[in-house]
Amino acid sequence: MLFPGSLRLRLILLASVVVLIAIAPAWLVLSSIFERHVESRITSELTDHLNQLIVNFREPKDGKPVLTRPLPDPGFNRPFSGTYWQISDKDGVLLKSRSLWDFNLRENHPVSELPKLHSHDLQGPEGSQLFSVIQNVTLDAGEGEKEYLIIVSLDHKEITRSVQDFSQDLLLMLSGLVLVFFIALWVQVSVGLRPFSQIKKELLELRQGRRQKLMESYPVEIKPVIQEINNFITSRELSAEYGRSRASDLAHGLKTPLAILTAESRRLVKQDQFESAEVLRQQISSMRRHVDHELARAKIQNIQHHRLKKAHVMSNVEKIISTLNNLPNMKRIEWRVDIPDDLHVMMESGDFMEVCGNLLENAQKWAKCKVDVRAHRAENGSVVLRIEDDGPGVSEDKFKTMLKRGRQLDETVSGSGLGLAIVSDMLSAYHYRMEPYQSAIGGLGMRLMLRSEAAATR
Repeated sequence: MLFPGSLRLRLILLASVVVLIAIAPAWLVLSSIFERHVESRITSELTDHLNQLIVNFREPKDGKPVLTRPLPDPGFNRPFSGTYWQISDKDGVLLKSRSLWDFNLRENHPVSELPKLHSHDLQGPEGSQLFSVIQNVTLDAGEGEKEYLIIVSLDHKEITRSVQDFSQDLLLMLSGLVLVFFIALWVQVSVGLRPFSQIKKELLELRQGRRQKLMESYPVEIKPVIQEINNFITSRELSAEYGRSRASDLAHGLKTPLAILTAESRRLVKQDQFESAEVLRQQISSMRRHVDHELARAKIQNIQHHRLKKAHVMSNVEKIISTLNNLPNMKRIEWRVDIPDDLHVMMESGDFMEVCGNLLENAQKWAKCKVDVRAHRAENGSVVLRIEDDGPGVSEDKFKTMLKRGRQLDETVSGSGLGLAIVSDMLSAYHYRMEPYQSAIGGLGMRLMLRSEAAATR
């Protein structure tokens, strides 16, 4: 396609301007060359007629000037046909072709000043312009040597018509040539720019996680660009890996001090120092929130390298449910699971369990007695996973609030408020979507749109 500012459009426009600049002068030059060739050929033909007149002209002493043999061209006998001849001396016209009828050709220059043989235009019958070959000769035509002026002419319209016909044919030929050139130019530009389409495709695969680097089997002109992009990707990976390591080290390094502070807060409660214990508990909660936040960020930054992996939906959901059922202080509910056994999603298993674990734990926390987990493959090949509970639910005006980091809709329930926000961030990193809705069994429902293995190969 041609879009304003596109490289394809620029190349085609530039080549078009160059072609038009070359074709227009070529047409004019070729037409001019053809006109000169036509005039040269006509000059040769008219000179032949003139030589025949010289050979066949006779002027007896006591008789009328005659031609011993008429010229073979029938145009000389047809009035105003466009082909004419005339023989004159210093006294006037002696003989002329029937085609001139009652018109006499006039040479404006004195005969003595004219070269022996030359050509130029003369005024002809009915205002026509005649291309004429003129020769000033001295002949012995019967009564001794005498100077004669012999003129053979052709209407300039004949030359103009031939040149115009040639120019039109030449223009049609050049137009066809330009059309063929534009088709060839389009093919050439399309083939030349094809590597950029491949780069676009590979960059899309890179963004979707289906590729780690760009291929380097490109033309030498753009190979340095590809190498620089790959070097930049490698640099980003190293930088991200270093950042993840630092964040992970920092977060894990704080876990032990936080555990000690938590134990200290319990000791203060036992000593009836409730105010100090509450202040300490709040600070511990804030620090733990930041630790969870940094660990989540480190996890999300690592997702780019996991997009080529796949997770089995049913087995991972069963593992999470089994773990939740064995946790202390967790309510016992009914899990209703309806997931095809052959369902896979393009997601690293640990990331998938992180996402589902947060959602299933949240559903179990708020459910009254049951949670539904269902999944199916959509028509476009993607996977739709639904998790619904029969709890109190959430009003639609609070759907956006519940996905914000650090926001809890009920502060009386334990948690950092990071679970759904982390899930949303992780899904966004995979370019997946999550939508809250009112479930059919009364509580909150979460709908996840994931890419299946089949859809990823399309």
